Amino acid sequence: MAETLQSSAVTETKKVINPRVEIDTSPPFESVKEAVDRFGGSGPWIPHYLLRVAAAGNHESDLEKLEEQAVQLERDLIMKEQQTLNVLKELEAAKKFVEGLKVNLVPESSSFMASPELKLDSHMTFPKKFN
Repeated sequence: MAETLQSSAVTETKKVINPRVEIDTSPPFESVKEAVDRFGGSGPWIPHYLLRVAAAGNHESDLEKLEEQAVQLERDLIMKEQQTLNVLKELEAAKKFVEGLKVNLVPESSSFMASPELKLDSHMTFPKKFN
């Protein structure tokens, strides 16, 4: 335990005593291979023309997906058009029904107003006011 305290004290004093940074002043690299070797090796490298060939293969599958999507969207469009036609038919039927009610209402209202025994005042009762 005492050794640990001494070693940590020594490292702390080293950090405080020597706060310098090491600067690399060696000559620049003469080749890319030399730089790669110096910094730890190389990674996988694929030529650009091979990347374009690989991307072209993906376009075929993308084209198939787009065609499937187009077929599905066309089906959805047909269903929506059918639903729209059904709603328009229901709306037209409702309009005809309302027109029929209006046609029936005009003679009914004129006969109601013309009959002497049916007066609006006789059917309505108002509450008496309290004094």
